[in-house]
Order: sequence, then C-alpha cells, then structure tokens
Amino acid sequence: MKQATLFTFEVDIHMSCPSCGLFFRYRNNEIPEHKSTVHTCEGCDEQLTVPAFFIDMYPKKKREKTNVPPFSLPERVTSPPPLPPQAPEPVRKNEWKVKTYKETQEAADALVSLGYKKKEAESMIKSVYNNGMSTGELINKVLGTE
Repeated sequence: MKQATLFTFEVDIHMSCPSCGLFFRYRNNEIPEHKSTVHTCEGCDEQLTVPAFFIDMYPKKKREKTNVPPFSLPERVTSPPPLPPQAPEPVRKNEWKVKTYKETQEAADALVSLGYKKKEAESMIKSVYNNGMSTGELINKVLGTE
C-alpha cells in the first residue's frame, strides 16, 4: 500500500480582544510563526500582542513500548463494622456552661426568641442535655414536643 503525501493544510486560529471581546482570526499563512505580532483591535483600537505559534504538521511517530507497568489504584481498605448504638453519656451539669457547646448556644437563642428568659432557657437546657444532642433535639426535649 502506498502512503499518502501531504498536499496542503488549513488552520484557523480564533482569538478575542480582552477589553471588548471582539473576535478575530488568523488563517493559514497569516498565522505568526517566528515572532509575536501586534494586532490592532477594530472594536476598541487597542494594541494586542499575538504570540507566535508553532504548527507541527508531521504525522505522529509510533512510540516504542516501555517496560513501565500500568498505573493501578491501591486496593480498597474495608472499614471495621460500625459499633452498636450506645446511649449518650450524661453530662455533669455543674462542670460546663451552655456557652461551651454550639448546639446549646443555638438552642438557648431559639428559646429566648420564643419568650423565655436567658437564664431560664440555659437552666432548662442543662437539665436535659446529653452528649451528642443536636440543636433540634434539645429544643424539642425542653419544650416537651419529643
């Protein structure tokens, strides 16, 4: 079988002005190949620098095979089975303040917005709080809706 020979090639390079967004293009032998050129934008009369391009029109050569092994992902590590749910540990009421936990602060603010006094809301939260309770659970427990 005979190999085809390159007769001609056509290349379009589309560019745009960064100031006004006007598009312009270079075709075939207009493309700057050896050094950068200056282009004046027709939309805003700004001077633009167009970099030189290197156009490689030769066909790809076949690469020699190397002995590098293909990339492989590490094996998936299985996590241990989850522990059975345990009851949350009660918090010692005298050792902490409502301000130390984000959930308790948010719950206290919500109760204040419902008409409770700040100290009253904090004392009710202290009486029902267990480690790991969310803001919603705290509010429901204090209001007795849970």
